[in-house]
Amino acid sequence: MGCLSSVTSAERDGDRRRAGGHIDQDRTIRALGSNRLLSDSRGALVEHAVRIGQGDPPLLLDEEAAGRTDIENLFDVPADHRRVRDYSRDGVLRSIEQSLERLGLDHIDIVLVHDPDEHEREALEGAFPALSELRDQGVIRSFGAGMNQSSMLARFVRETDADVMMVAGRWTLLDRSAADDLMPLAAQRGVSVLAAAVFNSGILAMDDPAEGATFDYGPADVSPTPVREALTRLEAEGLVAKRALKGYAAAPLLDEAGLRDLYDMRELLEPEAARRASTQLDQDVESELSASVVKMRTASAPDDDETFRNYRRFIDEDLHFHHLIAEQAQSPLLSEAIVRLRSHMHLYRLNFRHDFEHDTVSEHERILEALRRRDPAAAAEAMRTHIENSYRRLGPALARRAENASE
Repeated sequence: MGCLSSVTSAERDGDRRRAGGHIDQDRTIRALGSNRLLSDSRGALVEHAVRIGQGDPPLLLDEEAAGRTDIENLFDVPADHRRVRDYSRDGVLRSIEQSLERLGLDHIDIVLVHDPDEHEREALEGAFPALSELRDQGVIRSFGAGMNQSSMLARFVRETDADVMMVAGRWTLLDRSAADDLMPLAAQRGVSVLAAAVFNSGILAMDDPAEGATFDYGPADVSPTPVREALTRLEAEGLVAKRALKGYAAAPLLDEAGLRDLYDMRELLEPEAARRASTQLDQDVESELSASVVKMRTASAPDDDETFRNYRRFIDEDLHFHHLIAEQAQSPLLSEAIVRLRSHMHLYRLNFRHDFEHDTVSEHERILEALRRRDPAAAAEAMRTHIENSYRRLGPALARRAENASE
């Protein structure tokens, strides 16, 4: 579970009786389903905006989340009660400092600059450079902007080193305008995109639809066939689960026993893939594996270890390295089985920080060296040792996380 706010800077204001009304804590609790979102959610983002409840719900969520480092804590530059448009360096630093103090955390995972439509230059010259420095210092893991338009977000992608952009209402069934600028540029630059207000169109966007009202979504030109095909593929990969009469839902995290089984399966499959690959390794794949290890080593450098972007690069290269070996085994069934198992590990590790990257890289180097020698037994043993060590490093902690999330 993560919290996502949408305010830029803050000043306290004792008067909470403003337009939009006042939402008390009891109503907030009920809206969150007696706080079950805070403990049971698998990847939900709870809006952490000053306009929701005029300040109380964000404070309430802060109290619930304070000290909980086992969840993704996603907050942008926040506010308490009265919004102040301040995209300066000092304003950003002040807001981040206040949020960390209020939340009882030592870092924030995602920071979004909110709606700088009329303050584009100030955001480019003040907010973004300040956030980039905070990311380098490990105070935040990643940053970007959240807006209702895509063109300015595209400019931010071009002119800053931001990690993520949130576009609201421009990537829906009926409005796909973000496809004209933001989406292709973000894909090219490796910048993540959060699609917000995805249901803000058609009948779902009506203030008070009549009983039995319908809406023609034909212009959206979205056939149910590719959607069903995508869900079927995700189900086959174990990423979603189909429930009778309810449809699809994100697959739950594995429990401790399931995680142990996953590693046991890896120990059966991946050493065999390495053994086979060692006898069929060509020069191109060897070079690609070597480049992957170099990228992992670079991403794990001490100065960059705490940045989200480099950590993401590290795990992407880790995944790429293992998939290359699986493919080089020249066994489609074996390769497919390994890829499916690794998808679960990827979900776990995207939300888990650790300090064992150096050991992991060294183990990959030993695997690569055995492959270069065309030594099947050594390649299999190096892979088996790596998987065993990986479980010793990650397994117990990940299992505890899964158990805590299910309590």
